[in-house]
Amino acid sequence: MEKYYEINSERLQNRNFYFNSKNDVGEIWINQNDNKKLFLFKKIYESIQIKILEHIINYLKNNNLKKALIFYENNVSSSVKTKINNCVYDIELFCVKQLTCNILKHVNQPKFFLVAKKFENKIVEKHLYNMPEFVSNDPVVEWMDWKKGNIIGICEDKCLNEIFEGECCKNTRYRIVV
Repeated sequence: MEKYYEINSERLQNRNFYFNSKNDVGEIWINQNDNKKLFLFKKIYESIQIKILEHIINYLKNNNLKKALIFYENNVSSSVKTKINNCVYDIELFCVKQLTCNILKHVNQPKFFLVAKKFENKIVEKHLYNMPEFVSNDPVVEWMDWKKGNIIGICEDKCLNEIFEGECCKNTRYRIVV
């Protein structure tokens, strides 16, 4: 029996996407910043093998789509991961277990924000030799779809209402995604 993922609109809205349309295979969301389309495949795959990935890539190609989210339950073969890394399409894989809750809403989780490009140089100059790193497969990095080179602000205080010059409070720490 095939399983389908109930799409969490809150997660996509956090990433600046809005709903556009849907069909039998999935839903199309559009990024507010660059108007690029994102396709969410509704089906949850037991595991993802090369044959399934090729089917997905053909679907993207035939429908003029560049970015997709794919959900799976158990595993992804190493050859699939390699092919995705070398693919012209931006394909994100998510294990269903990763999506059972919004990790950013946990009561003990600090507030994270992507530092605006105009403040990055100032922060890099100030913290160049002691800026900790976020690995690209960190759950928060994956959840927010941050990319290598992004600088992330972390604030323990509950003052994230207004970010002033790249900081939300005097206790802001920074990490760079590697």
